[in-house]
Amino acid sequence: MARTTKSREMEKSFTVLSGFCESDGRSMGKFGRLAVSGVSREKGRLMAECRCDCGKIKIVSLSHLNSGGVKSCGCLKMETSRRTGLANKRHGQSSLARRSHTYRSWETMKARCYNSLDPSFQSYGGRGVSVCNQWINSFEQFFSDMGERQRNTTIDRIDNNGNYDPGNCRWAKPRVQQRNKRNNRIVSYKGAKMPLIVLSEKTGVPYQRLHERIVRRGWSVEDAVNKVPRGYY
Repeated sequence: MARTTKSREMEKSFTVLSGFCESDGRSMGKFGRLAVSGVSREKGRLMAECRCDCGKIKIVSLSHLNSGGVKSCGCLKMETSRRTGLANKRHGQSSLARRSHTYRSWETMKARCYNSLDPSFQSYGGRGVSVCNQWINSFEQFFSDMGERQRNTTIDRIDNNGNYDPGNCRWAKPRVQQRNKRNNRIVSYKGAKMPLIVLSEKTGVPYQRLHERIVRRGWSVEDAVNKVPRGYY
């Protein structure tokens, strides 16, 4: 109702001609970048002649102006597209069609720290882990500091109680990250203490199998490595 009343008031304030008259310098109002200089009916529709801030004249439906669907002669959309294109051109990794693995790592890193709905939030943001100021709003800076993510790697904090920043992060493969987990299981084997992943590498027994036998079933390290628990027949 408000839009209809406004449209009628706008129409009454100008002489309706068969075509659009030249602007007399007055304006019925500003809609985004468009200043209305004349109104007419065309096939029952209210049409407005507008002058854009860039100087171009555009004829547009009055209802589209009122709804905010049209805000310029088209230059605003072109500028927005250009800025988006330039941002993507700088690193080529954030296109809507296909985000790169590096860009996704940057996004998920922030989600773990700041999105309380992220499944990993409690292990990161929930215990105070944050992203440094130079990375939080700039993928370009993150990419400059970290470089491109290599195959079979993910971002790893060297000090897993520290934050995400250039001095504490690296691209690492799963076995490296497994050694660096704060909840890593340390076991003794042949007189030496080592992470469970190292035991797996030394003995050739898969990590998940050792974890199942030692952590979940309570086997001794020797039994888990030898594949047969004492007293088992």
